[in-house]
This record gives sequence, structure tokens and C-alpha cells, in this order.
Amino acid sequence: KAVETRSGKKIEYAKLVLATGSNPNKLNLPQGGGEYAYQVNTLEDYARFRKEIANKKEIAVIGSGLVGVEFTHDLVHAGYKVRVFSLEDLPLAGLVPGTIADVLKKHLISLGVDWHTAPLDGIEKAQTGYVLKTSKKSHQADAVLASIGIHANLDLVKKSKVNHGQAIEVDTYLATSVKDIYALGDCASLGALHLTYVAPIKQQAKALAHTLLDKPTEVYYPAMPVVVKVPTLPFCLVPVRGKVAGAWEDQPGSGHKSFVSVFYDTNRIIRGFALAGEATSQRNHWLSQMPDLLGASNV
Repeated sequence: KAVETRSGKKIEYAKLVLATGSNPNKLNLPQGGGEYAYQVNTLEDYARFRKEIANKKEIAVIGSGLVGVEFTHDLVHAGYKVRVFSLEDLPLAGLVPGTIADVLKKHLISLGVDWHTAPLDGIEKAQTGYVLKTSKKSHQADAVLASIGIHANLDLVKKSKVNHGQAIEVDTYLATSVKDIYALGDCASLGALHLTYVAPIKQQAKALAHTLLDKPTEVYYPAMPVVVKVPTLPFCLVPVRGKVAGAWEDQPGSGHKSFVSVFYDTNRIIRGFALAGEATSQRNHWLSQMPDLLGASNV
């Protein structure tokens, strides 16, 4: 059993862990120009982006998911003029209900963010900066950041016999289809659970450490909140995982400085929630009422 490098060197192993992470989705535009947008998925990417926007004024952010929202907030809070280009009318589409998403959007706009939903046709390099073209209007920007999601890095796995689809397939011990090879992080998927954020990866590492030391341990997923890093409007959520029949319900007293919405399935079991403003202090209250996402802790 060995890993072979490009130079032909073979490194033998007893057990192998694949933690190859993810790559940003490509920005494909009808009229081209996606290559002009920065995409940040590593510390090196971030350093290049910081260098690019030094002494600049106007930044375009493409995408309004978790990362797009966080970058938008940080940039406008740092004094940049920010234009968001989103295919959705509201941020965090599919993660939170419209009532909570609307609170977040209005807050970002109150900070000075411009929000555009006309589809982006292309990006052109100008004499200074870039021109972003839509069917309605063209917009100028000194720099462009695309935050349109990630996909598992499968470059190495495609050269192996490890089973994979959109990500490396693992079982509850994080074992792949090949004996003594494991995977965790952005590149790994446990059934339909392809969770690409910090909390589940910590749970994976905790379980896998025991397994690698010959104490086989299944990964345990409690209900895990995602803290959206928007310091001027505290915000956290537990996304609804998978296809669950049910509906979001705004809670009594929600509004003004405290916003609470909870997703109940058809059996009135809580499967997700979203909290904004002062309501984030209720996080543990709502977490305590949710079932584990996967298994029971045996560590």
C-alpha cells in the first residue's frame, strides 16, 4: 500500500486519510469573464484578494450564500462600497425562511450594500477595474469576488479505486470502499450528509483519531449550529438536512431586535431553526429540543 508522487516516489502507509478539501465552483458566464473574479478557498487565495483590494473603493460580490454574506458584511464594514449580484432576491436562500432572510438583507442594505438580482451576463476588464454586465445595466467595480459554492476535490481519488460520487463515499467510521483508507472534511460524504463546515469536521476528526488508534469509533453528529459571521447582526442557524416534509414557523414575539423561526416536520419535531439579533442567546434552548443528526456519542 503506497501513495505515489508525480516524481515517481512511493510512500508506504498502514492507514491513509484523504483530506483533500474542496475547490471553488467555476464562474461560467454567457459572455465570459469569470476568470476575472477572485475566489477565496485557501489562506493563499485570501492573501491575494487582500492585496488586490488594497486602496480600492468598489467591490462586487457574486453570490449571497453563507460565505458571500460574510464577505459582503466584512467589506462594507471596512469602508468599501459593495454591490452584491445574486440570482436570489434574498440571502441564504434554501437555508433560512424568507422572513429571517429579509431581516438580514435589509440590515446589509442599511449598511450601504447595493443588491442586484438581474442575471450577470459577463465581466470585462476596463482601463481601471472591471465592468459587470447585466441585461439591465452595466456596473463598474475595482475588484470582483465570486462566492458561488464549492465542490469536493477528487483529483487524487479519480486515480484510485475509492468509490465516489460528488464526494468520497464513507461509512460511519469514515472508512472508504478501500480497506485502510479513510476520508474526512469537505471531500467526504456520509450518505446524503455532505457537511462542509467546521462543526461536523471536528466531530469527524474526533472519531477518526480513535479509529486510527485501533478503537473503532463511529462519527457522531448532534444538531450543529452554523454561526453566520455578521457581527453587527448576530445570526445563527441549524439548516434542515435532506428532504423533510414540514414548514418554517415564526415564533411569537419575533420581531424588532429579536427574530426566531423554527422548522417543524409533520410530527412536530424540530429539524432546523434560524435566530437573528438578540434571539441568538436562545441557541442552546432550541438545540436542546432537536434530535441528533446522526448516531449517539460513543466517545
